Amino acid sequence: MTYIGSGIPDMTYGATINLEYKGFDFTLFAAGSKGNDVLMGLFRTDRPTVNRFATYYTDRWTPENTSATLPKADVDPRYWTSDAVVYSGSFLKIKQI
Repeated sequence: MTYIGSGIPDMTYGATINLEYKGFDFTLFAAGSKGNDVLMGLFRTDRPTVNRFATYYTDRWTPENTSATLPKADVDPRYWTSDAVVYSGSFLKIKQI
């Protein structure tokens, strides 16, 4: 096994902006994190009928699509617990009130 990432972000951040002018007000909240990795757990080999991202089917290897970036559909279950399903967890969320 190899260390492939951390779920703990390197940095978390947030900001609030409050503006007011002649009786009108505007508030904006922003929050996010950077530098964490997440394991995409939507694909489980023990639940074959669960919804999945369309990318896993549209960009999979088939005899007609040999330049695909993902393996064929009946791939070994070990693929789904590899770094192939680890994604960046960095995000920025903005909410206006």
